[in-house]
Amino acid sequence: MSPNVGDKEEMNFEDVQKALKFLSADKEQTWTLFQKFDNTQRGTLKKKQFNDLFKELKRREDLEELFAGFSKNTGVEQNNMSCEEFSRFLKEEQGEESGGTEFGTRMVEKYESFENAKQNHIFSLDAFIGYLLSPDGSVFNVEHANVYQDMTQPLNHYFIFSSHNTYLMEGQLMGSSRTDAYLKAFHAGCRCVELDCQDGKDGEPVIYHGGTFTTEVPFKAVLEIITQEAFRKCDYPVIISIENHCGMEQQKVMATQMRQILGDKLLIPPENITCLPSPKEAKGKFLLKVKKRKSNIPTESSVGESEIDSDDDDDEEEAKPSSSDTKLPKKRTVPELLEIAYLKSVKFESFKHSKDCQKPEEMISYSESKVKHLAEESDVDFVQHNAAHMSRTYPYGGRVLSGNYNPQEMWNVGCQIVALNLQTVGEEMELYEGRFRQNGCCGFVLKPDFLRNPSSTFSPNDPQTKSSPVKLTLKVISGSKLPTVEGGRRGSIVDPCVSIEIHGVPGDNCKAQTQPKENNGLNPKWNEEFTFELQVPDLAMVRFAVQDYDKVSKSDFMGQFCLPFNSLKTGYRHVHLRTNDNRSLFPSTLFVHSTVTKM
Repeated sequence: MSPNVGDKEEMNFEDVQKALKFLSADKEQTWTLFQKFDNTQRGTLKKKQFNDLFKELKRREDLEELFAGFSKNTGVEQNNMSCEEFSRFLKEEQGEESGGTEFGTRMVEKYESFENAKQNHIFSLDAFIGYLLSPDGSVFNVEHANVYQDMTQPLNHYFIFSSHNTYLMEGQLMGSSRTDAYLKAFHAGCRCVELDCQDGKDGEPVIYHGGTFTTEVPFKAVLEIITQEAFRKCDYPVIISIENHCGMEQQKVMATQMRQILGDKLLIPPENITCLPSPKEAKGKFLLKVKKRKSNIPTESSVGESEIDSDDDDDEEEAKPSSSDTKLPKKRTVPELLEIAYLKSVKFESFKHSKDCQKPEEMISYSESKVKHLAEESDVDFVQHNAAHMSRTYPYGGRVLSGNYNPQEMWNVGCQIVALNLQTVGEEMELYEGRFRQNGCCGFVLKPDFLRNPSSTFSPNDPQTKSSPVKLTLKVISGSKLPTVEGGRRGSIVDPCVSIEIHGVPGDNCKAQTQPKENNGLNPKWNEEFTFELQVPDLAMVRFAVQDYDKVSKSDFMGQFCLPFNSLKTGYRHVHLRTNDNRSLFPSTLFVHSTVTKM
């Protein structure tokens, strides 16, 4: 981005400040450079002088110092680094396991633009900066941007990117229901979507939030957008979670339309299921989930007798919000739906009952408060249960504005389908998107081994004897071209401070924050170091957040980046900031250094 200088031949300091407003540059630094380039001492700069000032402001002195520290060259080669020196930097500082001269040579070929430098196997300063700003120099492991995990294990061994009330674009009481919401969910990486089905006019089922003033969207139209968009970005399976409030006749219509529209992409369950399919086995397939009561016996005489409730009423106190006090009536499910449903949701009675009686295809939906209670009282039992069976969690019914809960608490006990309101931005959604940033953004993340073993004794509340603790040391060095705050109280000049948060098991949760840097969003320097002790690194998430500091009121959000601890690269790395709805804030970055040691 270049400044707009207009038609002026000469610019005074006020003109320069206006032209550089988009940079959030420090006023004192800009004034010092203005005086430096004002050769005539007339208080004005010509265009060439202004361009020189602009280039000087954009310099990355922190990266130049780092480059100089690893380069022994002097004289004509003082702006170059030998391939051997760069290879040493990659191995010793960046922790590249494939480090070595051969790897360093490949990086030179990749980032060096000067042919003479390539031929002489040297790395210029520009190439060094290019490497550090590239995906190879990111704090997020570039190899994890592809599918790298084992995808042949049963579905209950994975965390699954899941949406609650997918059809809603806004709140739970008066929001609009649209097919676009499913398109957005799939684009974000979602692999489990929800359909709240109600009886519609003219015998056609519709989708909306029952008992509220939300708008309707045809069931058929939603199926059509699902089959069109579900596998456009990713071909791993999609779970269609049906919350059924339809009468028996329109349930039959639903079953017919699903067979017709989803076609051979609908995975029909075998007679006896001994194990859930893997993401690899179910590629390109839809798995239907409906709810049945525990007492249902799948015989010809009784399969139609099964009663189904709202998936979201396992706790009576957390029933869905309604525009009236009338509770939605229970419906009976028809055999036409049950026979095409691969997953069946059942009521939770006890972990012992589930261990003795629950079938592989049966799963339980829990309200957020139920999960928190069980995780606090019976965390080991919950972990063992989720190692063998699927669990789905959903937000408290009183969240009428579509707020979200912290998904980390559910992941800690191994819950697979942690359903969030994807339309709502915030820290919870940032953590969620961060968790699924790994493994190629495919929507499936393999759970740690201690969450996949039905005999596991792992306790999130007391993990000391079952974990491999590490010490994470993070130094926040600097920031570059940080975003402005829209409608901020001081216009475009910000006072940035950086927060580093650890989200994981209760004992690992912590937060550290730098001092604010006054009036400098262009190139603030902190050089502040923090140490975090992680008892369970395999579950930990790291969140970087930048705020415009205000000591009186709440600081304004500027940017963030979340990632799993196991995807964090050590050494000198850039954090590429994103908005709270996960859009890139290029070229805004933080520059950090990290080390990880065993405890």
